[in-house]
Amino acid sequence: MYEIAGPQWSLLRKIEPEVKFPELSKIANDSRIEVVIEDGRMALSMNSTRYDLIEADAIRPTSGYAGNLYSREFFLQCSDRLKLQGLMVQWGATPRVVDTFRSVFPHVVRFDPGPILIGSNQSIDIDQVVWKQRIDLTAREYLGHTVAESLIESISTPQVLNFGKPSNGGRLNYDLFPRDEFGSQ
Repeated sequence: MYEIAGPQWSLLRKIEPEVKFPELSKIANDSRIEVVIEDGRMALSMNSTRYDLIEADAIRPTSGYAGNLYSREFFLQCSDRLKLQGLMVQWGATPRVVDTFRSVFPHVVRFDPGPILIGSNQSIDIDQVVWKQRIDLTAREYLGHTVAESLIESISTPQVLNFGKPSNGGRLNYDLFPRDEFGSQ
């Protein structure tokens, strides 16, 4: 896990025993998670590592520098770093983010509420029975009953989005013109 705000991670680890925040405890004490204090986008450009999964837990699209995480160039960079059958998971914060995401990934599935977007360079096998089983077997205890049930509900209605022409006339987010960040048309 790449975390750009190093002091934030240190602070969370420090207060975790005091606040008894179970979700934080699970992440902070999960031996499978290695936290690297570094800019994740820069790390993608500096090494050739390929990933099964890239999930961007981005900031609100109108925040300063958010354009770097909702841009076509960033999504292309993520697409280039995915392994075969790899997935990119992204919050579809605005209709323009959704359009920008699907302009890069030929296969996109959208789940509401959220919306949550899953993109891939290969087709995505949508098998809700298997997904529900995996949530029940591996994620329910980790996520908790309420979140697991909400997740099961959201996967019950996947929407396959078409690759290609944006719905908003081609106005995508780019590194040099992050429309959502600037509130531009």
